[in-house]
Amino acid sequence: YATKCNSNLEIMRIANEEGVELDASSVGEIILGLLADFAPHEITFTNLYKTEQDISFAARLGVQAITADSLEDLVLIESAGKKLHKKIRIFLRITPLIELGDYSTRKLQYGIPYAWHKRAIDIVMKSKHIELIGLHFHGPYVYNPKVYFLAAKKLFNVAEYLLTHYNHKLRFIDLGGSFPVAHGDVQEVFQPDDMGKAFTNFFIKQAYKIGLPLPYLVFEPGKFFVAN
Repeated sequence: YATKCNSNLEIMRIANEEGVELDASSVGEIILGLLADFAPHEITFTNLYKTEQDISFAARLGVQAITADSLEDLVLIESAGKKLHKKIRIFLRITPLIELGDYSTRKLQYGIPYAWHKRAIDIVMKSKHIELIGLHFHGPYVYNPKVYFLAAKKLFNVAEYLLTHYNHKLRFIDLGGSFPVAHGDVQEVFQPDDMGKAFTNFFIKQAYKIGLPLPYLVFEPGKFFVAN
């Protein structure tokens, strides 16, 4: 559940009761997650502009992962891990450079450009204080489910590079949120169920194709849960 969409504690507790984990975008939201009875390992910390202090707090607490959005983030995470004398678990967020009709991620602020993914992977895998457990994508509002197929294909390409060059097996692939909701004049939108079977089959085949043990597939619906 993407906390930033509605951080009301009672709504967060309902999400917890439903078995949903938590995406926090600030230290304050991590604390709210704890107050809503989420365990630290059920929380991911995703924020474009993290300080080393933020990273250290989340790492000491033991969150599931911290999302790295840039090469500069990797420097901060490495520094925090060195001072804490531990490896910090991360998701590496990639901007996959997707274009589909009017939809484009070319000017997207979230993540490391796909063209730089090998450089970022090499930095991470040579680090003594970073543990890469997942890849992440988060795009602008998704009106066409094909976007998720295209994004997943790009992330599996990155996963294949990790396998072939470092024999490193990812545990998570996270495709963010951005499911559409009906509002105003927009009443006909796709539902996750509409793409579920086809996407699941696609996801399994992509993992099998590169020889990757099936990773956990993660989505981060927040607005989709609460907007209506």
